[in-house]
Amino acid sequence: MSSAGVKAAHGRFWVTGLCASIALGLLLAAAVISRPLLDQPFPGFVLWENGVLVQLHSPTWSGPRAGLPLQGGRIVSVDGRPFAGGAALLAQTASLPAGTPVVYGVREHGETHNYSVATMQLSWRGYLTTFGSYLATGIFFFLIALTALHLRPDHRASRALAMLAASIASVCVLAVQYLASCRFVALPLAAEAALPIAALHFALVFPVERLTRRTRVRALAGLASFHGLLLALTLLLFDGAPEWAARLALIPNATTSLIAIAVVAGLAQTFVSARSPNARLQAGIVLAGASAAFLLPAVALLASIMLGWPISFSGIVAPLSIFPLSVLYAVVRHNLLGAERFIRLAVGYTFATSAVVLGYATVVWTLNRSISSAASMEPASGFALLIAMAISFEPLRQRIQIALDRSFFQSKVDPERVLKESSYELATLSDVNEISQRLANRLRQALTLEWAEVGVPDPSRKDAQIVEPIRFREEVLGSLACGPKQSAAPFSSRERDLIRSLAGQAAVALRNAHSIRELAEAQAEMLRTEHLTAIGEFAGAVIHGIRGPLAGIRAASQIAHEQTREPQIADTLQSVLSEADRLDERIRTLLEFSRRPEPEPASRLDLRNVVRALRDALAARAQSQAVEIVIETPSELPQVHARATSLEHCLLELAENALAAMPEGGRLRIEVGVVESGPRVFTRVSDTGNGIAPGVQARVFELFYTTRAGHSGMGLATVKKNLQQMGGSIELETSGPGGTCFRVELPRLEPA
Repeated sequence: MSSAGVKAAHGRFWVTGLCASIALGLLLAAAVISRPLLDQPFPGFVLWENGVLVQLHSPTWSGPRAGLPLQGGRIVSVDGRPFAGGAALLAQTASLPAGTPVVYGVREHGETHNYSVATMQLSWRGYLTTFGSYLATGIFFFLIALTALHLRPDHRASRALAMLAASIASVCVLAVQYLASCRFVALPLAAEAALPIAALHFALVFPVERLTRRTRVRALAGLASFHGLLLALTLLLFDGAPEWAARLALIPNATTSLIAIAVVAGLAQTFVSARSPNARLQAGIVLAGASAAFLLPAVALLASIMLGWPISFSGIVAPLSIFPLSVLYAVVRHNLLGAERFIRLAVGYTFATSAVVLGYATVVWTLNRSISSAASMEPASGFALLIAMAISFEPLRQRIQIALDRSFFQSKVDPERVLKESSYELATLSDVNEISQRLANRLRQALTLEWAEVGVPDPSRKDAQIVEPIRFREEVLGSLACGPKQSAAPFSSRERDLIRSLAGQAAVALRNAHSIRELAEAQAEMLRTEHLTAIGEFAGAVIHGIRGPLAGIRAASQIAHEQTREPQIADTLQSVLSEADRLDERIRTLLEFSRRPEPEPASRLDLRNVVRALRDALAARAQSQAVEIVIETPSELPQVHARATSLEHCLLELAENALAAMPEGGRLRIEVGVVESGPRVFTRVSDTGNGIAPGVQARVFELFYTTRAGHSGMGLATVKKNLQQMGGSIELETSGPGGTCFRVELPRLEPA
């Protein structure tokens, strides 16, 4: 890991640790403050310091059983004396034995009624189902926040999720410490005021960023200012006008609910119409979580209103944890292949369950209104209704699932037909490029993709949705990369299976094509060897017949040149001697090329030493031509097993050709290094000359081919032959107006 990466990791650790310490402190404070409720009697209900009753209870508590109006009621007197505050009431009931009746005067809708409520001892079960539920939800949301902050601190949506989860956790935990002590009312009210801001921030950045950054900042600042003023007004009216304070305290909850509805609507809209498949996939995952987290509690509340079921807020907060879990799943693993199945089943079961619950409540409510309450709720009719609901659940779920699949997940691709057609087509092809192009075109047409590529992955491609390796046994032949769909829809499981199957077909076709190409190259090399052998035999026979007369011609010309006194005749004879020497040199070079090399012993060579010796040999000529020689060698380099003389001749030939290409000066660069993809060592020889014309680059290694006057055209051909005999290779890597670069590779040796 780089130093920057280490610093980032350390910074992330300290930030997460600080947030975890704050969360742990809040949880411990709430647990310690609420713990005495298990050891001493309490009123049998919870309330604010100003007497407003709170709808947090268990059905076994004495307050709900006595009929206290927990929704909208306010205590004004206790045993005939004026109400002195929530903390005073908790202290008073703690001093009374459990079961002692206390008469409360409760004002509701402008009227005051008396209720006798016995003090009670809170059991562990009652604690866990109320305060414990809030604390557990707070712990879970804090964990979600810390996980999101630690795993993806660089992701804007992850940070927004951490803020939202921490806000919800703070509301739950601070509510426990306040309701258990009636102290520090500003803390839970401030947490509730901050919750809509965190919710709006999340809605503006997930799954895609909405509006401009400046507009988002202004919207958040405006909402924060509004709720800040609202908080100040609520605290100002808290003691003097408790009813108004209670109504004002509901505004942040209402705002959060509206934002939650907008989030769900935005997720549905993104899931249907977003251009980015990743955004659609994330929106679908979170839509499933939001449906389970919000829809089921909403249906339960509606059913309780219709049927009069008592319900506590502690039973509503638990399902909310499904929502941040789905967001975290989408943010951290948004490319998970199983996401489609998760979305389908979660949404299907959620809607089916909600429909059954709502249908049950509707039937009971209708019977209550049309027949009679007693008749509708008889054990026999209730049991029959439950059986009917249970029987209808699975058919209903299947119908809902089919409707969802038709709307969002139906794939029109016929994998069997595509695979059959592609197998017939690939069986007739033997060219690697044509196979890659045909397969990419078929895949692009079958799945209506924006693009598809077969071969080596292009690192500049940032929008690849699927990259499937093309593997034949253990050999990786390339990859099959798919871009986004033109419809921006996510890939279904059938389509992913099709891509994997096509990658398997491509592996077989490409392996066959490689085998055919290797066979053709072997045959071509065999023909070339036979061709060179025939040339060598023919050249040997011809040369032996030419060299004798050529030697006689040169000897006679030399004698005549020495005896003549005529300048013109002397010049002519000198030309004859020069051409005879040139012809003899070509004959010698041709003999060396056609002759089998003598077994020069190979040895361990350090290419750095060979290159340095080459630089020293060319220094004088390079200086006379104003050519700069640049040598680049690594500090550590494996040795090669080669014939020293042959290797030096090969590199000298390349370097001299480079100098010849720069008659007016330039730079000769010789680079030595290790090939990363295999056990070989490379040497690059490059110049800054005018380059080789594109039309003749393919012929530079042909025997007798040259574009330079006075040269035999055997230099590069000899270099290639010598390198191949040593197990090496040479290629023209680049050539153009900026210069020419040849690359030589030799097998490297492991350290002795």
